[in-house]
Amino acid sequence: MGCSCGKPSEVHLIHLPELCKECFINTLKRRIKRELRGLHTKNVLLAEDNSAASVLLKTVLSETGIRVEKDNLAQSYDVILVPFIADDLVRDFLNEVLHGKEAVADSANVIRPLRSITEQEIEEFARLENLPFQKKTDELHSFVEELEKKYPSAKFAILKSFEALKK
Repeated sequence: MGCSCGKPSEVHLIHLPELCKECFINTLKRRIKRELRGLHTKNVLLAEDNSAASVLLKTVLSETGIRVEKDNLAQSYDVILVPFIADDLVRDFLNEVLHGKEAVADSANVIRPLRSITEQEIEEFARLENLPFQKKTDELHSFVEELEKKYPSAKFAILKSFEALKK
C-alpha cells in the first residue's frame, strides 16, 4: 500500500495510516502547531536538549514565526517550551502513581507541545531525517511498551487519565 498522496509509504506505525516521509512529517507538525496556538506575542524560552524531539520542535517553531529566546537566566519568560513527548509524560505519571516520585512540577507557563507525539514517531522522524536517536531503556519504559503492544493506544489512554486527574 502507499500513502494517500500517491507516493510510496515509508512509515508503518500501528496507530497511523501508511504515510510517505512528507505526509508523516506534516502530520507531526500539524499536531505540534495545534499545541502552540496563541504563543505568537509571548516571550518564549525553549528548553532544548539536542534530541530528535528538540530538532522537530525547533523546525516547527521556525515555520510558525514564534520567536524563541536563548537561555538567559537574568530574563523572565512568559512561556517555557519543554520537548517532553507522550511517553515521557506517561512514565512521569506512572512513576508518581507507582513509586510516589513526584514528577517535574507543572506550571502555567510550562508548555509541552510534543505531548501528543510518541517515542515511535520521534524514532521514525529521526530515521527519516538521519538524526541520532537513543531509545530510553528503563523498567518503566519496558512496562509501558509491553502494555502498548497488548493494548494499542494504551499510552494515550493513560495520558488522558493523567490530564483528567490534573484538573
